[in-house]
Amino acid sequence: MKNNFFLFFLFFLAFCSPGPDLNIKIEDLKKEGKLLLSSKSEILNEDEILNLSKVSTNTPQEIEDWKYPNYNSNNFIPHIKLKKINFSNYKKTNYQFKLNENNEIISVNKKIFLLDDESNLIILDDKFKILKKIKLYKKKQLPKSYSLKFSLIADNNKIYISDNLGNLMALDIISYKVLWKKELEVPFLSNLSIFNTSIFGINSNGKIFSFNLNNGEQNWSLETGTQFAKSAHAFKLATSNNKLIYTNDFGIITCIDLLKKSILWQIELEKRNTNSYVFVPSNLIIENNFLYSSSNYGELIKINLTNGTILWKKDVHSLKNFYLNKDTIIGVDETYFKIFDKLTGKLIYNKNLLLTSRTIKSKSNDFIVNNIILINDHFYITTKRGDTFIIQTYDLNNIIYLKKYNFINSNLIIYDDKLIFFADNKKLIEIQ
Repeated sequence: MKNNFFLFFLFFLAFCSPGPDLNIKIEDLKKEGKLLLSSKSEILNEDEILNLSKVSTNTPQEIEDWKYPNYNSNNFIPHIKLKKINFSNYKKTNYQFKLNENNEIISVNKKIFLLDDESNLIILDDKFKILKKIKLYKKKQLPKSYSLKFSLIADNNKIYISDNLGNLMALDIISYKVLWKKELEVPFLSNLSIFNTSIFGINSNGKIFSFNLNNGEQNWSLETGTQFAKSAHAFKLATSNNKLIYTNDFGIITCIDLLKKSILWQIELEKRNTNSYVFVPSNLIIENNFLYSSSNYGELIKINLTNGTILWKKDVHSLKNFYLNKDTIIGVDETYFKIFDKLTGKLIYNKNLLLTSRTIKSKSNDFIVNNIILINDHFYITTKRGDTFIIQTYDLNNIIYLKKYNFINSNLIIYDDKLIFFADNKKLIEIQ
């Protein structure tokens, strides 16, 4: 009740303050989804369920550009088709630059873009040679003992970068010139997303911004609310079907109709199986007209994007990264590789990955999955500490385990018919 009143008060202030009018309909805030299917104990049962031997997949697609760290604006990564890939064939290139713990990389026009810990925008060519290095900030502009966090996406030969210094900028991919820059002082913490001619981001005060892609002019802004104990990972964005969906650190999912400029629905997530005050959601993933999300609050949830109806929700421990398959949802909850039925949310496969090989480091407290991708009917799963699992869709019990790095610190992308990522701060890994 307090949270709802606080949110109402923030929205009231937003509309009474000068600036662009988003025409938010307050009555729409009351529209919450209705629970149709629920199970409180099924998912938390850690008994292995191994009677499923294979899963059907979407049709594989060939990929060229990788414009978002999570591939596109609705964070949906397709089943990827590569001409030839040997998952055990790791080729590495060492660089002098140092990357962040969670670095984002994208590829456009046969070039790879990333940022290092010293605010250098690094551009690699098709041979993985440094084509260009652009210094975004002078050393005196960078706070001491402050870890930089960048988000980047690309669109129409432009690359857009936000950071936790409070800035958003656009650069031309061809000339590498800065086209525009907005200095807003308050750190940007969310990913970036694009709809038509607008780009969206959320800052650490829980304020969502819409900017014009071409000139950087602010279209509108909206207070979403934030807690005193802020979470750097609480703010997530996705755009699809003329809608903007986002989370804040109250654990609330909100959907805005970008054509009518009004709030369609809003859902406050329950705290289940956790005492955490810090909200850490997964990426918001949209497929067709359905939104899928999970978080450390202890739920995996499926929502109708049109009206906010909750179709089902399931208890999980810590499923913060998952993959949408043809009829299933694939994820790792703590150390368990799990498969859920997409229609009902039912758990249909459950296997402890720590028991699949004697060479796996047994500690589970640092076992954090950071990437899941499907390539040529093989799930490719990585952890922050450097574990790699390869699981065949047509033989789920055939699991290959590899440990070649101390940690993996980037998203995975497909580039020039290869799987690319960064490990151990400065190694570009190429699998072909």
